[in-house]
Amino acid sequence: EHIVSSCSKIPSAILLVLWVLVFTVYVIGRLFGLAWGFVEEFTGYWLVFITYVPLAYALMNNAHIKTDIITNRLPKKARNILEVCTGYISLVIVCYFLARSIEWLINGMKYDLYSPSRLHILLWPIYSFIPIGLALFALALIIKIIPATIELIKRREVKH
Repeated sequence: EHIVSSCSKIPSAILLVLWVLVFTVYVIGRLFGLAWGFVEEFTGYWLVFITYVPLAYALMNNAHIKTDIITNRLPKKARNILEVCTGYISLVIVCYFLARSIEWLINGMKYDLYSPSRLHILLWPIYSFIPIGLALFALALIIKIIPATIELIKRREVKH
């Protein structure tokens, strides 16, 4: 929990940097007629990071938006089972994305990829934001799913 909450400050800082970068590039582009393609590429990669880390933070603090109109009508046991099942499905999806993003990062490192812009920036450090954000989200899911699963098993054993 401490890792996720301490890492939630990083997306805020990145969001601020992105805002300043986009604003600066926009102003320079308008004034001098320059187009910097690397900004779109970098902001796209960072967007993944600043999306998944706040999701992990919200999950850890039960601050995410719930649409539970239908699930509130279910019995508590069914809601708990549904919550655990959707947690595991989410974890599988996030782990799949994490594995693919790690492959992408390794590919960037292996082939020593650089941005096609004039700045010629090494890309794998930028690519690394994606697996970091996804790993933190997967960690938050695991932290939430395991106790819920244990609670379901305990309730089942008590009834038998």
